[in-house]
Amino acid sequence: MLYALVFAILVASVSGAPSGGTGRLVGGTQAARGDFPYVVSISRNEQHICGGFVYNDRWVVTAASCVIDENKADMVVIVGALSLITPDPEEQKIEVFSNVTFPGYNRDTKLHDIALIELSRPIVFGPTAASIRYDEIDELNQPWVGAIVGWGATFPGGVPATRLRSAPIDDFAALCREYGSDEYQPNYMICAGSSTGSAPCEFDEGDPLTQEANYGGIPENIVVGIMSKNKGCGDPSVPSIYTRLATYYSWLLQTAGQQPAPNRVPISEDVGRIVNGNEATRGEFPWLVSISENSQHICGGFIYNDRFIVTTASCVLGKAYPSLRVKIGALVLGIPEPDEQNIEILSIDIYPSYDDVFKQNDLALVNIKRPIVFSDTVKPIRYDEPVESLHTASVAGWGSTTEGGAWEQRLHKIAVFNLTADCRFYGNNEYSINYMICAGDGSTSPCNYDQGSPLVQATDTGNIVVGIMSKNRGCVAPYPPTIYTRLASYYPWLKQSAGQQPASL
Repeated sequence: MLYALVFAILVASVSGAPSGGTGRLVGGTQAARGDFPYVVSISRNEQHICGGFVYNDRWVVTAASCVIDENKADMVVIVGALSLITPDPEEQKIEVFSNVTFPGYNRDTKLHDIALIELSRPIVFGPTAASIRYDEIDELNQPWVGAIVGWGATFPGGVPATRLRSAPIDDFAALCREYGSDEYQPNYMICAGSSTGSAPCEFDEGDPLTQEANYGGIPENIVVGIMSKNKGCGDPSVPSIYTRLATYYSWLLQTAGQQPAPNRVPISEDVGRIVNGNEATRGEFPWLVSISENSQHICGGFIYNDRFIVTTASCVLGKAYPSLRVKIGALVLGIPEPDEQNIEILSIDIYPSYDDVFKQNDLALVNIKRPIVFSDTVKPIRYDEPVESLHTASVAGWGSTTEGGAWEQRLHKIAVFNLTADCRFYGNNEYSINYMICAGDGSTSPCNYDQGSPLVQATDTGNIVVGIMSKNRGCVAPYPPTIYTRLASYYPWLKQSAGQQPASL
């Protein structure tokens, strides 16, 4: 496969639709069979209209501008193609089950130009069909070299190329001054160009912008953006705009689920939710609870008082009360402890104005049916603002130890360093310092099923919980910082909804 550092170039006319984008890959070269097994052709009535990439075996990512006005009955996704004229022996043509456009997509400015296509049947992975992981673009390491791949036209106003092509992208310092402030927003878009005259063109909307990442000395091709728009491909000196994929991590995960685990050797044995963690001991985290649905662990939380549990809204939103239980005092799920308590749920209170797309105000209270019986291994924990002089904290939970893996049966813990980590790679709608804590130094990470797990500091006056795990951008090394809901910001709501915490805390 072509390994490429790809830092955002957008290719689609600002006002154009998929059929009137910005030309094919001008200045590109033909690809060989199997070079880009993640690239797909999206066709309408057997005519290529735009590109996309394989997210997992049931979902394809493309631009909203590609599918917004399309009838799914007319659409087919072609996986494993090289030539649009001569079918590949392993080519798969799959009908579309549904199109999901990102909420708030603006067809005039192309803001939030991203969509998911749900396929009618799973993709069969092989040498010419595979998923590709997406991640934040690396704008620090040089040389900045990337690639865009697709069947776009090779000259302005042209028809789709019949053979798959790739073009290098190496100018990631482009400023996109040619675009107005409403047309280019760096939190959601990548501006990129080429010193060699390469440019996306018509029918390239949705094409993936790829970059070569290096994880522990192991190279891996990742996608960082999808072609959205440009000012036309007649002047390759004008940079293109790509949708910045990492900004939409929460929506992609919520809508299409997990991506397949990367096909590479992990840096350590633990690469998931509580990554690089250690096993906890009985009574070490007496405030921690497991929230389960139909007897399956789904997330964590902590004891607020004898009747209320604090967790994330993203954990319990839309869940049916009869299927949920709160397990208190557990160490190994499935092996009851002497003081373990399983309690049904009476009600769930989601914080008002919770945003399920960006995880703003990701907080909920679970009201349980009977009081918790406190003991040495079951007790609440006080919450407070983080102590700035303390640079470490801990997180415990039953989250998976591999990206995309199942929850762990035994409780694990990790140390969390750097509670003032830099989360600038999250967009303004994704990270608000007044309501969130950004923490992590890349050595450890929470993972799947760790949402709601408390971030705890050990102070001179005892343990305090300062946040609950809300979201991150995956738990594959190097582990990006994690965002936690800042509990102290919600003091009035917690007190009004759940009352006081025990005075002895």
